[in-house]
Parts: sequence; structure tokens; C-alpha cells
Amino acid sequence: MAYSKNSKSAAVRAKLNHPVIDGDGHWLEPIPIFLDFLRDVGGPSIVDKFMKKAKDTSWYEMAPAERMERRPHRPTWWGEPGNSLDRATAMVEVKAAPGISAAAVPRGEPAPASGLQK
Repeated sequence: MAYSKNSKSAAVRAKLNHPVIDGDGHWLEPIPIFLDFLRDVGGPSIVDKFMKKAKDTSWYEMAPAERMERRPHRPTWWGEPGNSLDRATAMVEVKAAPGISAAAVPRGEPAPASGLQK
């Protein structure tokens, strides 16, 4: 649903005196921080296993019957930017577009592209 100033969520936001942080579970942006945490609690070998699994694309080389038999992890399709410029664009701090409160853009946090400008 497109953003509406009359929606239930807009009414809730209007009552808040602080920014709303997107917390829907995306971990693309802070993955380096996550890897540091993982190294601290699990050691370097766990980070190596995690990275190996994250880069495993063997699912795509398997025949459908082999996938059914082995039930491997299927990697995401285009789950992250494919080049440095796209990644930087998604992570660079931006200012709010006209009509959007600057308080709605947390500093130092990745922000969605809609409603924002460079």
C-alpha cells in the first residue's frame, strides 16, 4: 500500500516524539558489525563457516531431483548490491526530501530510498 497521511500507521507516528527505526530484520548493512560480534562469541572458525555458507551457490548447479534429495540451502537472489556504487548509495547518509521530517532519518543508520534525496 502506498504511503497515506491518513493511514493507521501515520496516526501512530504522529503521536511519537522520536524517529521510527526500520527493524524488520534486514542485516545487509551492518554485516561487518555482525561478523565482528560473531567472531567475539564464536571465534574465527565460525565466521569462516558463516562466510562459506553465505557464498555457497551450489543450489543453482543441482538438478531439481538432487535439490529434493539433499535439501540444500538456497541462496538469496540478488539479496545485496552487485557493485560498490550501489552499495554506497544505499548506505550513504542522506537528507530528507521536502515534506519529510529530518528527524525521520536517523543519523549513521542506513535509510530507505523512498522519500529521500542525496
